[in-house]
Amino acid sequence: SIEKEIEGIVFAAAEPLDVETIVNKISKKADVEKSLLKLQSEYADRGINLVCISKKWSFRTSPKLSNLMMQEKIVEKKFSLSKIKGTDIINITDSKQLNLLIIKSLYDQWILNFEKNKLKYFNYEAADVVKASENMMNILSNNISIEFNDFKIIFKQAFENLIFLTTNPKEFIKKDLLSSNLYDEEKLKKKSKYFKYYKELFSILNNKMKENNEIFLKASKIINYIDEVTIDINDSLVNETCNLIGCDKENLFSITIKKESDYYSFFSLTSKEVDNLILEASSKETFEEAANIILNNINNNYSNKLTSKEIRSLLHKLKKDQSLPA
Repeated sequence: SIEKEIEGIVFAAAEPLDVETIVNKISKKADVEKSLLKLQSEYADRGINLVCISKKWSFRTSPKLSNLMMQEKIVEKKFSLSKIKGTDIINITDSKQLNLLIIKSLYDQWILNFEKNKLKYFNYEAADVVKASENMMNILSNNISIEFNDFKIIFKQAFENLIFLTTNPKEFIKKDLLSSNLYDEEKLKKKSKYFKYYKELFSILNNKMKENNEIFLKASKIINYIDEVTIDINDSLVNETCNLIGCDKENLFSITIKKESDYYSFFSLTSKEVDNLILEASSKETFEEAANIILNNINNNYSNKLTSKEIRSLLHKLKKDQSLPA
């Protein structure tokens, strides 16, 4: 296609190209500017972006990936020849919040693995079993040993989570809480340890439970509580993140700007309820579970159009964004 030809020309160029130069290089007449804008959109969420500066086009490493690579190199200098230990992670970067998110990622993976490998023959809710599993986690946390190549994967996810938490704390915390079905006071306290700047929010949630004499709360109920609370962007966290990746506040927020979707029309719900529904779907372990949540809440106007382009687009985006298995 003409887009592929233009893509190849810009890729191969030693320097940025203006539209006129590209027109002279392509094999047939075409709307080059339109094709460039289409390619720019396609590359918006990739590791490299198609950018236009001073009316000249070129591919560049995306700001987010560039900053990530810079931080990885700093860590690699310290640990490329040795395994990374738990004591290393506590101070592995200058961002305490990023370090906590790395530790949180390890804990979340352990929980996920533990849940997946439960057998139906045992009572995992028994007090001594719960205590034993907690002791096991404490022992494992003192014996962390990660090869650098494996650590890079964890680091990348934690880095992206840091940007998400910094720029949109309410949505990040809501999504994180949906990773579990039930919470009690102790579980919320443990969760709060990973959020350096938002411990007060978890105190509010625990107080809500006490006020309502609730021993356990479903994640969906906690999300409703969070929607009642104003969660401001924390300036200290913004400064910490900007200092880490070497950018100003405006550039930090430009990394994560996304277009508003029109998915709200698919549901007979408020925009906040739709946001929470999609968050709940994205927290599921498989695409089938996520799709069922979405399809079971589609309004009557779309219930007979489940194979329409719009619905398929939403489901495809859900699967792509969350990397959900089938």
